[in-house]
Amino acid sequence: MLSIFIKTLAKEFYAQHAGLFIFLFYMIFAAVEPGQMLSFHLSLLIGISASPVILVIFLLLFTVYALKGFLFIRQKLSQDIYQFIYLSNTAVRKTQILTWSGLYVVICLPMLIYAVMLFITAALHGHYMTMVDLSLYLSALLYLMARLTYQRINYQFTSIKIPFDIELPAIRKPYWTWSLYYLLKEQIMMLLMCKLLSFVLFKGIIWAFDGDMPDVRVYMMAILAAVLSHTTLIATVLRYEKVNLSFVNSFPLSGWKRLTHTVVFIILLLLPEFVLYSFASGFIPYIIIAGIVFGVSGLLLLKLSLYFLKDDMDRYLKFIFCFFVIAMTAIIFSQFFLFSLLMLIFITAYHYYLFNRNML
Repeated sequence: MLSIFIKTLAKEFYAQHAGLFIFLFYMIFAAVEPGQMLSFHLSLLIGISASPVILVIFLLLFTVYALKGFLFIRQKLSQDIYQFIYLSNTAVRKTQILTWSGLYVVICLPMLIYAVMLFITAALHGHYMTMVDLSLYLSALLYLMARLTYQRINYQFTSIKIPFDIELPAIRKPYWTWSLYYLLKEQIMMLLMCKLLSFVLFKGIIWAFDGDMPDVRVYMMAILAAVLSHTTLIATVLRYEKVNLSFVNSFPLSGWKRLTHTVVFIILLLLPEFVLYSFASGFIPYIIIAGIVFGVSGLLLLKLSLYFLKDDMDRYLKFIFCFFVIAMTAIIFSQFFLFSLLMLIFITAYHYYLFNRNML
């Protein structure tokens, strides 16, 4: 049973988050000089094991990653294609919990590998409390996720009594805001995890690479990390729009207005990142404009690419990798404005192509 879950759920998780993994791999290994890589990571491991504050930060990052995987599994369990997983409730409770624990171990493997290295480092340097804290916390976290998933599988028809229900006043919402309300109402945990992960990556890049003089390339890398943090979220939004907003094609709206609505939605989705970005860049107009244009065009390109790829996640993975490589190259050589302009031209042309064929 575990092997089936790994070939379906775990494989899909790594496929959908490949862009983020590629970016993290680059930031952890490629951004450090080869001659200093071993000493850098050894110093980092010693620092984490010796400092309770840094250990808490590491555990927080692990929790964010684990929650992202947990919410991914919860989302997949609600899809018709994965209904066969509910047949696992015929096994005894112990077997089910062990199976789900094994799946979450596979999903959290990148972080667990670093946790194992941290455990070994703490043992070699006599930081025994770090060993105990690390072991207990990660074991409890994995068990909790497995137990909650077990309850979802076995008690899906159990009704939940709500002690009170507050009826909010109805608000007229334009159709182009429905996707945003869908995230806030139906996918709030996924949205929060994406924002938290985006915030951690954003601040980490600024902290690691920012110097005395502001370098716009550092801020562009932070915006790129924020965009890649939303790859799964934007795919979820597009699936919702295809199912629930297909009637919009019958509206008497011009292609320009439809594109404007999409751009406004992307800006609202990335608004927390843009506010944080403005503070980090010192409110320098040139850097703010460059970041907003780069972020909006990048995320909009990823969304429109799913139309061309016909929601094929394997091809979407390859596209994300190509996008990351080209975007990082443009940032390193300070050609991000040209790259953003080319993306906007392509996005506009392809959007009108889809609009004229009622494919949006």
